[in-house]
Amino acid sequence: MKRCYTGVLCVGLLAIGLSSAAQAALYDRGNGLIYDDVLNITWLQDANYAATQYAATSGAEGDADGAMSWNDAQAWADGLNYQGHTNWRLPSIDPLNGSSYDLTYNISGATDYGYNNNTTNTELGHLFHVSLGYLSRFYNWNYGSDESVSIFGSSLQSDKYWSGSETSDTTALYFDMLDTHQSHANKTSEFYAWAVSNGDISVNPVPLPAAVWLFGGGLMSLIGFGRFRKRS
Repeated sequence: MKRCYTGVLCVGLLAIGLSSAAQAALYDRGNGLIYDDVLNITWLQDANYAATQYAATSGAEGDADGAMSWNDAQAWADGLNYQGHTNWRLPSIDPLNGSSYDLTYNISGATDYGYNNNTTNTELGHLFHVSLGYLSRFYNWNYGSDESVSIFGSSLQSDKYWSGSETSDTTALYFDMLDTHQSHANKTSEFYAWAVSNGDISVNPVPLPAAVWLFGGGLMSLIGFGRFRKRS
């Protein structure tokens, strides 16, 4: 009987893992906030909010077209106050090997420069390839032409977006939402800026996958049954 309980437990734990992977998603929290449950960050739903902000404030804040230098993009994100939330930053791209950037060109995502960078170390790459599901789309995707293309609508520019990650004193990493590659450029280049915040900053909690609750209830039943058998 002990072996039977262990087997059921292992199957249940596996079910939790598979369910969690299947449930990985972007959650529209309302008020222009999108929660990413894998990266555990909140994206602004307006992926070109700097331009929206500029138009709304008659040029007092933001940027006319949303494209700016890396230093200006950093300063914009750091100083952003969106509906009372102030802890904003640019998306990060951490070294794939965990220690230093490998800027050798590669098309399989094996380095920090090239195509198919889709792991969780790159927030922009993971969003594009995994959360939005645009796998291996080269040179042929134009977000602005179809508002239904993603949860972010037409605000998502088919162009380059700065990350907040530097590769030197003069260069920083970016992700190209049209060409679908990740690379580095001089900080004076003008690319788009997208604000993200750590965690789920909305008032709504992240829903726990139903399978976890089902398994939790089943596990408690098994534990209770085991105790009942012992007393018997």
